[in-house]
Order: sequence, then structure tokens, then C-alpha cells
Amino acid sequence: MGGGFVRIIKRGLRKNCFRRLHIYSCKDCEAYFVSLVGLKGVQYPPRVIARTLCLYNLGHTQEEAARRIATEHRITVPRRTISHWISGYRPITTFPRLRNVSVRAFGGRMLKERTLEHQQTYEYKVHLSKLAFTAYFLHL
Repeated sequence: MGGGFVRIIKRGLRKNCFRRLHIYSCKDCEAYFVSLVGLKGVQYPPRVIARTLCLYNLGHTQEEAARRIATEHRITVPRRTISHWISGYRPITTFPRLRNVSVRAFGGRMLKERTLEHQQTYEYKVHLSKLAFTAYFLHL
């Protein structure tokens, strides 16, 4: 094929237990693929995985994170799966190294929330633990 481009066309949808995935095919090599770059073999939606890791890093236990995900997304995630996500995504998440110290220092109150009113309402949140570590390292 000349011109330096690949001809990719949409071939339909494949249903997963939690979502529908778009299937594409390459007209040049006749290969089929799904649009999940970097997430091959992942059953749960990326937003559920990200939200679960976020809740865990905010000081919630794995069980609490699973309960919150069940109410927010109506998806039951086993604690063992959350444990696999925490260990599997450790290289790309920076906070787990500091999590134990932060939980001891701030408990479940790692976020400070405030509503600011300036022409529009703005929900402002600051991560107290990260703020404390930043202030500590700036004064060294």
C-alpha cells in the first residue's frame, strides 16, 4: 500500500460483561483489533479502575473502595481484583509509596474541600498529604 497510511475501518461492536467495545480491521493486513490501547485483557472499564485506585490512594481500604464503586458504578469488584490493580498499576501511580505514612498522619480525611464563589461556583479540593509532603521538601 503506497501513500504511507493504513486503511482501518470499523467492523462492529463486541459486548463485554460491563461495556461494548468497538472492533476495527485493517484492510491491508486483514487483522482485527479492539480500541483498548494498553488495556488488553482488562475486563472492567478504565474509569472504574482509575476511580478505585483513586479511592484507595485517598486512604480508603480496599473493602471501602469496593463498596463505593458498587454504589457509584453499580459494578461489584472483588477485593482480590482491587489488590491486583494496586500491585499491577504501582509503576504508573506515584502515591502508593507514601500512602501508609499519609493514612497514619491524616486518616480518612486526606482531602480538604471548599466551595469558592466567584462569578460561578467552583468546588476546590486539595490533597492534604501531598501538600504536606511538598511543603516539607520545599523547606529542606
